Amino acid sequence: MTRQVLNRGTIANDGTGDTLRTASLKIEQNFQEIYNKLGDGNVLMSLLDFDSDAIVFEGSTQNNFETRLRAENPSADNAVTIPNHTGVLTMDTNTQTLTNKTLTSPVLTTPQINDSSAQHQYIFAVNALSADRTITLPLLSGDDEFTFNSHTQTLSNKTLQAPQINNPRIGSFIYDSSGNELLHLQDSSSAIGFLRVGNSTSGNPVRVQAAGEANTSLSLRGTGNGAVKVDSRLALKTQGLSGSGSINVNVPVTQLTAITGTPAHTIPDGTTSLNGEIKYIVNSGSVVNTVAQTGSNIRNGSTITIQPYGAVTLIWFNNQWSVINTYNATLA
Repeated sequence: MTRQVLNRGTIANDGTGDTLRTASLKIEQNFQEIYNKLGDGNVLMSLLDFDSDAIVFEGSTQNNFETRLRAENPSADNAVTIPNHTGVLTMDTNTQTLTNKTLTSPVLTTPQINDSSAQHQYIFAVNALSADRTITLPLLSGDDEFTFNSHTQTLSNKTLQAPQINNPRIGSFIYDSSGNELLHLQDSSSAIGFLRVGNSTSGNPVRVQAAGEANTSLSLRGTGNGAVKVDSRLALKTQGLSGSGSINVNVPVTQLTAITGTPAHTIPDGTTSLNGEIKYIVNSGSVVNTVAQTGSNIRNGSTITIQPYGAVTLIWFNNQWSVINTYNATLA
């Protein structure tokens, strides 16, 4: 209703203003409008009041507590739009559950995400940065999951650039860059022996060694009729003996270098389980050398006599050394 304005006339009691009845009716209609708007038509709202800078909501129990709704002093005209929906206003410090909210460019500090039972939370923590950092999520072709440091997971289709891997556990195969099988790893139940590979400094050989026990052999073999092919010079480790002493069967070649006297040597057993172990003895000195058996470990004789610049080749088989080749050497 439009506000009813009282006509007071031009001057007092000139008979041009509203009659007392008409004026009373306008006053009644104006008050009725207010009571209809701010009450039930008869009684004003007891829990709503207006202050000079706020709308005041009194507590429902008249306990002297109230909620005051006010706006900050604006620096420009503002419009606050209440959506067409039934719900509860969201406050910045109140604990509330938000549903169907889209956040654009939000700034989050230690966010927490409930687990599937809402009993525990994933709490995200960050370190202090020296500058902003951008994390780019990949364009996924299907559902996937994050990868974490200590969580047991299987990674697929990952390319690692210059990785540092400590104590890796590798499955059956290693592939080349074209996806072809490069190395097939075959494990053994309760394995003890392993392969030790070492790089080298300038002028020294790269090392490939069987390890794991005090006495561990290294087996190289081809497949079927294939062979172990050596495509470069073959150099055997050598023991040098300038006088009498024991032949070292842990190195394949022993070089006798004495130039005086008649040096006498003994040869110990080979490795019991290694039938086919080869031993070369070369006399590059200028005197005769003898090699005597230990126990009865030289087959068909007890002493090998090697003349100057002579040589002998032995093979370990069935717990004895057999002479398979000689040059300026005799077995007696």
